[in-house]
Amino acid sequence: MKIFISFLFVVSILSCNANNQTDQNAYATVEKMNGFYVFVKSKPQTRYEFLGAESVTIYDKLLRLDELSAQSTINNIKSLISFSDNLQTTLNELRRKYPTADGVIFDNDMSKCQIIKFKKLY
Repeated sequence: MKIFISFLFVVSILSCNANNQTDQNAYATVEKMNGFYVFVKSKPQTRYEFLGAESVTIYDKLLRLDELSAQSTINNIKSLISFSDNLQTTLNELRRKYPTADGVIFDNDMSKCQIIKFKKLY
């Protein structure tokens, strides 16, 4: 039950509309997963080149809940709501497609992402 409540909390935060103003003094440490710098509702301040865009399938399982029986849903609820596992799977797929990429920028609802490579500073 705690996992489900945590999942609902994360989804509600991600679905909130953010103010699109930028603050030149705003800095953060970006987490790295599977060799990618992961940006959610944010963008790097460093210059980068765009390598590609992909649709994200993290929530495809959740969208198919109505197709599953109640027992099947209960049996698979942990895999359906494990944001970290689903994100890791997505990043593994992106790493295979874009082996030289440095980062991933997820859009507001995490249904799409941009794959980027940082530009050299010389």
